[in-house]
Amino acid sequence: GGGGGGGSGAIVQKLIAVNPGDVIPVSVGAGAEASIYTHPTYGKNTDGTSGEESTFGAFLTATPGSGGGGAYSQHQSSGAGGVAGTGGVASGGDTLNIDGQNGLPGEHASTVSGNYLYAEGGLGGTGYVLEGINCGAGGAGPKKMANKTQKPSHPGSDGCALIEWGAALDEPVDDGSGSELYATAGVHNWVVPDGVTAVRVSVVGGGGSAGAMGTWTSGADNSLSSRGGGGGGGGSGAYLQKIITVMAGDIIPVTVGTGGAASVYTHPTYGKNADGKSGEQSAFGSLLIAASGQGGGGAYSQYRSSGAGGVGGAGGIAAGGTLVNLNGQSGQPGDPYSTAGGNYVHANGGPGGNGYLVQGTNCGAGGSGHTKSNHTYNTDPGSDGCVLIEWGPEILEPVNDGAGSEFHHTSGVLNWTVPSDVAAVKVTLVGAGGSGGQNGTWVGSGSFVPGGGGGGGGAGAVVQKILAVTPGDIIPVTIGGGAEASIYAHPVYGKNTDGTGGQQSTFGTLLTAAPGLGGGGGYSQYRSSGAGGAAGTGAVASGGDLLNINGQDGTVGDPSSTAGGTYLYGHGGNGGEGYLLEGISCGAGGAGPAKKAGLGQDPSMPGSDGCALIEWGPDITASGAGGSS
Repeated sequence: GGGGGGGSGAIVQKLIAVNPGDVIPVSVGAGAEASIYTHPTYGKNTDGTSGEESTFGAFLTATPGSGGGGAYSQHQSSGAGGVAGTGGVASGGDTLNIDGQNGLPGEHASTVSGNYLYAEGGLGGTGYVLEGINCGAGGAGPKKMANKTQKPSHPGSDGCALIEWGAALDEPVDDGSGSELYATAGVHNWVVPDGVTAVRVSVVGGGGSAGAMGTWTSGADNSLSSRGGGGGGGGSGAYLQKIITVMAGDIIPVTVGTGGAASVYTHPTYGKNADGKSGEQSAFGSLLIAASGQGGGGAYSQYRSSGAGGVGGAGGIAAGGTLVNLNGQSGQPGDPYSTAGGNYVHANGGPGGNGYLVQGTNCGAGGSGHTKSNHTYNTDPGSDGCVLIEWGPEILEPVNDGAGSEFHHTSGVLNWTVPSDVAAVKVTLVGAGGSGGQNGTWVGSGSFVPGGGGGGGGAGAVVQKILAVTPGDIIPVTIGGGAEASIYAHPVYGKNTDGTGGQQSTFGTLLTAAPGLGGGGGYSQYRSSGAGGAAGTGAVASGGDLLNINGQDGTVGDPSSTAGGTYLYGHGGNGGEGYLLEGISCGAGGAGPAKKAGLGQDPSMPGSDGCALIEWGPDITASGAGGSS
């Protein structure tokens, strides 16, 4: 494999008070020397080394980038590329505080066209241009080559220091402002500074790791016998921001959630490989908590299984933020395995959910499944979360004007108590989605005939209305459950299982959102048409005044196909799109199963649960409202 690229150095900039005549030592960090090839019998080659820090006396320090990882031989090892070197972490600057850029990992070894080649080394992190000089760049791994000659990697670039003075540069004024970023996993104790009564807190949960690629191995040395799908990418952590009242001298525990650990390839006889791990939540005391991303699903081997890619891990659900309330991004599913060109290869793993950039640090990103390869590897871990605390004269204690809201998106019944002094609420309801229909097929004694794809389920209706309420009243709120997935039935011939309808969502007896209906089952080619299942109907909205939106219909399943002489199921239809409320897609219809060419039957996708948003405040009154539909 190719060597990993080195990380670049951090950039910091700050106004510093000085005295005429003072002698201040300035250190310019040297770039790391090139790594030299060593001659191992097998295994991992030489790592790159870290650069040196640059300093302005004891006032300001810029940390260096770390070296890229050495790559692995194909001889009695994996042929994996070297890991990327990390960029320097910036701290202490005020006008600039930019982390160095990570290098890129080296490519895996390749035997394409039967020619053993070194893989391309990863690029180094980009440097920072200062006075026309590119400072602190990370060195790249060696270029691809096809003979036994070994070249050193590229060295890292030296750092630099720029000192400016003049009439435009005044001594920094201390107005009591400050900030502190915690980006290292674990629990830290933060002491509220003197004179601070309110802080703006940003919290990001840890990201989930990716699922392992699907494969099947045998023998004492686990030599590879069959390959499979790519692991699903991990979900990223939720991002919350809120102004919180504090007291000077208080000690508040700050928890930075750990990213999910890399999933480790396991040795199944066949079937599904290891799922990714969920990250951990980040928190500012008990006052603000950001949920973590979930791990991606492990992929399936093509041996006695489907070769399907792993599912993407869900992003963390945001709740409790007022200035920012963003769900983490879900990871992407891994690709199914491929035998294109007659070469069995693992499929590409799914990318992880994107993290959130906080003061130049990418927090809470989901880990990605490994790229296509002829070997087995562990997956990428999730990134740690982070917590940023800011204070100053522009950050004021929150004013309580009596406004509030509650959002519920888990199926079931709850009792909601009307708060004191609240006479009207704005209620938004979404009905649950219907499930997709099952694919049509026929299985007999030693025979198999596929059929059309199941129809997609319909989405739930959306209604919104301002309702008069009485303080202290207890109102039952029902969140409709999404319809369960349809399961394959074993007919002699004809139509397979229909999807089912979801459940309605209600706010007492005052407002109801109808559910979507299930998609139709597909038909077998045996003694039947091979037609796709009918589309599930979206729910009809009624009773709202501000919003009255019908649910979207699902789509019809594709008919069966014999293209290329291979009997295939038709693709299942898509479910109706859900309604996005507080960052959650509510009431979506479930899709029919995806096309496949084997005896194994997958269930359809279930419908999504409905949801309810209840809002109140001085601008919500029961005296008249407009509407839309």
